[in-house]
Amino acid sequence: MPRSLIRMTALCAAAIGAALLIPAVSTAAPAQAPTDVVETIVTVPASDADRAAIQGALTAIVKSLPFPASGFRLAVDGATDEVGRAVLKLEGSKPWGPLDASAERIYDRTDASDDEDRTLEIRVSVNGTKGLSTGLASVGGTPRPFAIPGAFALEQTLTGIEEGGGTGESGSRVALPLDKDQIERTVALLRIYVVPKSLEGRLRALASGSPEFPAFDPGFTPSSRRAVVRALVVEIHGQKRDVEAYARRVRADQLRSRLQT
Repeated sequence: MPRSLIRMTALCAAAIGAALLIPAVSTAAPAQAPTDVVETIVTVPASDADRAAIQGALTAIVKSLPFPASGFRLAVDGATDEVGRAVLKLEGSKPWGPLDASAERIYDRTDASDDEDRTLEIRVSVNGTKGLSTGLASVGGTPRPFAIPGAFALEQTLTGIEEGGGTGESGSRVALPLDKDQIERTVALLRIYVVPKSLEGRLRALASGSPEFPAFDPGFTPSSRRAVVRALVVEIHGQKRDVEAYARRVRADQLRSRLQT
């Protein structure tokens, strides 16, 4: 599958708008959330110190992730980082929705054939789901749980691909006559949520039977500080065999140790 097609199936989620760069003077509408709890929020510009602190944390987190298996290399222009410019002012004893940030690393292989794309994309989101994809759009099946010790994880593949190598997923729009090797090479998206247990419970409930990956913003990881790591999401996109192999090497317990209050 051409790299351009794979990239098209993983559309980037919308980042916080430019309007957040201006100090808010009125109550903003709450972002869509995995709960019926509504917080009153306004946006406040992040300081340079806040942004530097989150950038440092993001860099350390990305460096702590495993490098893809032998044969992969970082693609030209394959590394991008983005740090938010606003924090959310919340009500209550923990008045801040901490600053968010995201990073992307794109790896390719030198041994991939001309007619096969072997790209592996790793995206990291701190304090939300900023910069993550919206899934495989209309061609993707329902995200299913994927076992990762110490975290909640979901995997989505093309519609018609069943877990365990079968085809003809119940209720699918497409039944793909693929053999085991073809299934391993199909497109997959896997998301690992390393979040506070209270939020994890909400995400699990929201994901149950839903065709969408659950999303959240910093308003759902409140803190007494503006620049802390309250949640981490690691997203892996590429061929199913590469995605799952990489996911099994992610140490969620180590990532969880980076969460702060």
